[in-house]
Amino acid sequence: RLPDTYAGGRIGLFTYAHQASHSNFRITDLSDGASSLSALCEDEGAECDTKLGYCINDNIAPTFHPTHTPTKAPTTGPFDGSIPAANICPGAYGPTTFMPDMTTLNGFDIVDHPKLTDTCEWIVEPDGLYQTTNAWGNPGDNTLMGCNILVSDRTYVDFIAEVEISHEDNDGVGFAFGWNAIDDHYLAIAINDKWPSPAADGIGGPFLKVKRHNGGEIFDVMD
Repeated sequence: RLPDTYAGGRIGLFTYAHQASHSNFRITDLSDGASSLSALCEDEGAECDTKLGYCINDNIAPTFHPTHTPTKAPTTGPFDGSIPAANICPGAYGPTTFMPDMTTLNGFDIVDHPKLTDTCEWIVEPDGLYQTTNAWGNPGDNTLMGCNILVSDRTYVDFIAEVEISHEDNDGVGFAFGWNAIDDHYLAIAINDKWPSPAADGIGGPFLKVKRHNGGEIFDVMD
């Protein structure tokens, strides 16, 4: 659960170290006034199949459809008390969905967490955006810090973000969101290795968790 002080911010991608390619980055705005994708399904005379992840009408998809068939159904539950996650078809493309161009670094801002082991170097590869250096931190390596690449000139409060990741190593990956400053942002991160060990928050890897930068050299974990 995010704290009551959460007010949104910029969104981007995060890597702890390297060897992960990112493609098909999609951000769907769920803020006030933004149509949920289930409503768009209904406008088409269809319904949102939350298992398959797209709108159906007599087994025929309407005029808008997923950019990629999801492998898991969304988790049912409220985001802000009014929008159930099951009403959103993951991967669907609608008027409130933004897809950054992953064939160029234009439109992104690169921000390194402080005191990393190396400078972050993002490049464009055929598989998408790729961070090349073994850049990780913090001193003591007890919380995941690393390389952030943020979408320029856009902010979100309530949203769904999706990206396809091809990973060649056991390093951490995820999203940066609610980004307002280097010491004021959140990370939704995953790692399939034992690191960090020992962890500052007592939760070592493998894990999937959401953390808030507390202005120091570690992050506060969200419940």
